[in-house]
Amino acid sequence: SANSTTYTSTVVIDYTPPTTAPTTNLTASLYNEAKTVELSGYETGDTSYYSKDGGVSWITYNPSDKETLGDGTYYIATYREDAAGNRSSSSAVKTVTIKGNFAEVTNFSVDAADGYYAAGSNVTFTLDYAEDVKIGTATAAKLTFEDINDSSKTKTVNVTVPSGGQTSSLKFNYTVGTTDEFKGIKVTKIVFDSTVEDTYGNKPSYSGTANTLTPTNCTYLNATDGGKRSGINLDGVAPVIS
Repeated sequence: SANSTTYTSTVVIDYTPPTTAPTTNLTASLYNEAKTVELSGYETGDTSYYSKDGGVSWITYNPSDKETLGDGTYYIATYREDAAGNRSSSSAVKTVTIKGNFAEVTNFSVDAADGYYAAGSNVTFTLDYAEDVKIGTATAAKLTFEDINDSSKTKTVNVTVPSGGQTSSLKFNYTVGTTDEFKGIKVTKIVFDSTVEDTYGNKPSYSGTANTLTPTNCTYLNATDGGKRSGINLDGVAPVIS
């Protein structure tokens, strides 16, 4: 009789999806430096994916070629597929925002109309930023202004500490003194101490002296409708009747 051979093979049918999506090193937070995307919590043979737009599009995760995220806002989600092609559910979306530079100045103004201001009058200087800036003490930021025609006449004003310790609009309130005689004013600098930072943790960093705003590195301070106001006269000296 003819010889016969029997072959046996094993087929594994796997319909069970992975129970969890991969985890990422990124938390729903604000960062002031570039961050590399790293995934964990997957098994050998799995293919892991991540999304930067909340699941609209997906990127295959390659642990040998990890992506570094720069400035921007990302909506991070993940999922994985096992070797049989079963897909896990997607993870919850995490909002990650990265910004590596200190908040941008958007405006500067002297909140006073042209005219004469007697002793006891208040003149407010306002520095606006694109995002909140943290101010913990009155000495954290100091503004200096001088007579527009006489640089020997100068005054320095401390910042007003905002409610809650942070604001996008810094206020410097000056009360005209009894010896003040300024025929026009101009802001010469605003100096920040080391405690000042934005909500991302960035510190002030300007050209020239890093912690100092000047008319050279901030055009708003040099503007005639900003930090240079020839029509504001501080006249605190009482007239003498003879």
